[in-house]
Amino acid sequence: MTPAEIENIVSKATASFKKTSELVSKLYSSSDRSSIIKALHRIGNGEAVSKQDECECLYTAFDKVCPYDVNHNCMICDYEISTKSTMFLMVSEYNRLMELYKSSESLNEKEKNE
Repeated sequence: MTPAEIENIVSKATASFKKTSELVSKLYSSSDRSSIIKALHRIGNGEAVSKQDECECLYTAFDKVCPYDVNHNCMICDYEISTKSTMFLMVSEYNRLMELYKSSESLNEKEKNE
């Protein structure tokens, strides 16, 4: 990865952490202590399932149903809890797209993959 790509990823991760912190604060202030402890246990036990195997869901940790019926890409959801599997999936997807970008012959295909 180039330094510019790394800086871009770091800035997006920082923005994501800030947004997540705000979301957790909101959930914390609107929940009682026993609900929070139960949600933390569900996360720790791997019971906060999401629609994708690579990540968990903060929303389901609180025993709620996903508000996004049509969305099956949990990695872009505000309630997604990243795991090591999430990072491995992101790296493999990045590598796949880079290979497609490098092997693209037409300008349109190259721009799409970029």
